[in-house]
Amino acid sequence: MKKEEIIELIKISLDRVRPVLERDGGGIEFVDYEANTQTVFVKFQGACAGCPFSRLTLQQVVLTSLQEELPFLTNIKDVSSPLSSSKEDLS
Repeated sequence: MKKEEIIELIKISLDRVRPVLERDGGGIEFVDYEANTQTVFVKFQGACAGCPFSRLTLQQVVLTSLQEELPFLTNIKDVSSPLSSSKEDLS
C-alpha cells in the first residue's frame, strides 16, 4: 500500500473518532505519518489538548480505531504541546 493511501485511511479513521472527542469539547488533527516506524503523529485540539486523559484516549480510542483499519500501525504520538515536541512514544 502506498503512503498516500495509508494517510487517507488514517484520516478516515480519525474522522470516525472525532465525534467522540467533540462531545467533550475537543478534537484531533492529523499531522504526519512516518512509514519506516509505522508511527502516526496527531495534534489534540480544544479541551483534549492538555487533558489529563488525553494519553489514555490516544491509546485506547485513537490507536485502537486506527489499528482496526491498519493493523500494522504500532505507534501514535501526540504533538499538541511544547512538552510533547520530544515526540514521546505512546505505543
